[in-house]
Amino acid sequence: MEEEVDEVHQLLHADMKADRQLERLADVQTLTEIIHYYREKRARSSEIALAIVKFVKEG
Repeated sequence: MEEEVDEVHQLLHADMKADRQLERLADVQTLTEIIHYYREKRARSSEIALAIVKFVKEG
């Protein structure tokens, strides 16, 4: 019985770890989109940095 509990705990932990990795991937994709958007606008690097900081603080 204890082995089953340990197995379930390990599976849940693995699922949580995968969820966190997917969230980080989504964040990286969003940051890439932000940078691309501002580069197309020919924005200054300070504007891009401000947009990134704003995203990180809100996220």
